[in-house]
Amino acid sequence: MNTPQHSNKPATGQPKSDAKKDPTKPANPNASKADAKGKDAPKAETHKNVSLKELQAEDARLAAEEKQKAADKKKADAEAARIKKAGEREQAQKDKQAEREGKLKEKQAEREKAAAEKGAERAAKAAERATEAAAKRETKKAETAEQRKADAVKREAERATKREADKAEREKAKGEAAEKRKADKAAADAQKKAEREQSKQERSAESAKRKAAIKARRASKKTADGRRPKATHVVLTGTGLSATQAHSIRGQLLAFMQANYKTGVNVSVDELAEKCKGMLYGLPIRSALNKLDELGHIDMIAVEPPVVADAK
Repeated sequence: MNTPQHSNKPATGQPKSDAKKDPTKPANPNASKADAKGKDAPKAETHKNVSLKELQAEDARLAAEEKQKAADKKKADAEAARIKKAGEREQAQKDKQAEREGKLKEKQAEREKAAAEKGAERAAKAAERATEAAAKRETKKAETAEQRKADAVKREAERATKREADKAEREKAKGEAAEKRKADKAAADAQKKAEREQSKQERSAESAKRKAAIKARRASKKTADGRRPKATHVVLTGTGLSATQAHSIRGQLLAFMQANYKTGVNVSVDELAEKCKGMLYGLPIRSALNKLDELGHIDMIAVEPPVVADAK
């Protein structure tokens, strides 16, 4: 609420000269001081000291205050009425909102009820369809089982027929394979026999040829008196009329010579005997060398020592 304001307008019936003055102020400073001093004096005495103009001014002031109070009261009443009317409007809006919400809830409830009924109807139809589908599946399942059983019997008969045919085919193939193996074995045996015979003949011929060569070599080494000169050195030929056994004494001796001496180089018999003493096992080295010489692996030669000139 607004604070009351004092009006500066002149009161009705007052002279223009007095209307310009502030009715709340005394006509002169002395009068104000007199009023201040006479506050506690009796009312009758106050009237004696106050002039007519001052009384009129006081009445005007009081009238203005009353008027202002009436205006303030009117304004306050109007504000209260406005607030009341606003509250009534707000309450009316709340009532309308509540009414709308109530209607909406009723419609929502009706929609939910209708939806529930439709849902129940759909569920019933779905259950009916599910029952029909289950019955169809069971029928189809039974038919499929019967068909599978018939197919299994048919497949088993086909497999039995195929097994018999396969068995007959295997027996036939087995007999043919046995006959073929028998014929192949006979052919292989004949081939091996022919090869062995040929190899035997070739070995016999080779052996005869080697024996003749050895005999001729042995004869060529003899002198007219039938004696061989004592050899002092041996020479590797790089050839031979036969292959020596690797683990025999002659084989080890030949391998040592091939590993330590070059072909065509004279090697002292005494030096060789000293170096190969461990592999001879007491056998005279000349005996082993004579055999190697007969087979053409080495040549045994006699080298005369150089003639030393006389000191004279």
